[in-house]
Formats: sequence, C-alpha cells, structure tokens
Amino acid sequence: LSLEYEKHRTGADPKWVALDSNSDGYDVLSRLDMGDSRRLVIEVKTSTQGLAGYFHVSRNEWEVAEDALFHVFHLWDVSSETPRLAVLNPDEVREHAPTDGGMGSWQSVRIPFAAFGETFRTVALS
Repeated sequence: LSLEYEKHRTGADPKWVALDSNSDGYDVLSRLDMGDSRRLVIEVKTSTQGLAGYFHVSRNEWEVAEDALFHVFHLWDVSSETPRLAVLNPDEVREHAPTDGGMGSWQSVRIPFAAFGETFRTVALS
C-alpha cells in the first residue's frame, strides 16, 4: 500500500528496502514530493484490527527516525475494504516513545493505533 501511495503522491517509483533486509531501520525509500527529490524514509506499520491494534517500533527503527533528515511513519488501518492511512512524523510519535533512564535502555515499544485515531484518512489508490 505504501509503495502504491508513494508512487501516486510523488510520480516516482519508491524502493522497498526492507524487502532485502530490515537492518536499515526503515521499509521504504521515497522522495519528498513531485518537485523535490530529497530522500524520504518511511517506516510502515499495518493493523487488521483497526484502531484497536498496536504497532511496535524497535530501537533501531526509532534511532533511524530520529536521525533521518526526512522521515515519516505510515500507519495503515486495513480492517475494512477501504484502507485508511495516517502519515506521522517522528515528533508526533515521540510522546509515545520511552526514554532511557539510569542503567536501563529500551529495545522495543508497543503503541496503540488509537493514539492517532483522528489522523487516519481514507486513501484511494487507483
């Protein structure tokens, strides 16, 4: 869904980098928009449970999100025939991400789709 959405949005074919390896810390490499070819990295999360679902962000995915010049999360609600998408920047996700404390460090966080319920929009991909 994100590949099709990005092609429609930018007019260019995005690259599915996670198809070969998940070590890059993101799923799709796209561009900012039709007129700006700067790199946009995208982490894709999907729920078949709608807003009742959760998504997980690994420490590596979060560090990439924080370090990338342009990064977004695509949250897909595919619980019905018509997919809905929320496009979030790291600042919008940050309030749900943990921070390290003392000698401890986090490795993964589970965030509810419902935290971004008002952000989801129906997407026509044809």
